[in-house]
Amino acid sequence: MSTMFVKMNRDKKGQKKTPSSHNIKNDRSASLVSLDAVKNTQSRVSLAAIHSSDFSVKHFLETNGFNLDNVKNYVRVDDATIRGYLQKLSHRWKVWNRRWFVFDWRAGTLIYYKNNKEHGAAQVIPFRHIIAVSADSSSRSEPKFCLKTTQKTYLLMAPSYDVFRIWFDFLALVVEQKDK
Repeated sequence: MSTMFVKMNRDKKGQKKTPSSHNIKNDRSASLVSLDAVKNTQSRVSLAAIHSSDFSVKHFLETNGFNLDNVKNYVRVDDATIRGYLQKLSHRWKVWNRRWFVFDWRAGTLIYYKNNKEHGAAQVIPFRHIIAVSADSSSRSEPKFCLKTTQKTYLLMAPSYDVFRIWFDFLALVVEQKDK
């Protein structure tokens, strides 16, 4: 499997560039993310805004061009969290399992459960354990991405490209914050 890991890049002056803004096409025949686009994009929100006590996940998405009405059947977004189903490839059996993921900006965790009851977490991933996020360049027809942590690498698939962009962009912000 071929992947492109998103890490912090530096410009000619040594300043950090951010990988959080991506040119993702809804065309299923197109590659998910251009590696050049990942390397050369600027942040869509200032780092100061992200660290402010009144930062809102929902407001960030709405002011940066995400139409939440298009994804309301797939994700729930509020001021601090993103919740929704993603498919996770099992390491042992190599089958896709539907899992309920909760990205909690304020708690600094990504948690997944077997269902949306949010009882008995299958895995709690602190943001500090997230090393990289990457678009799966081997899959041109499905919105897949890899999440690399200090413990293991997860292959995840979103139900649509719009949902992919939400999860991918926020996980890229987590990676960006670690490199700061």
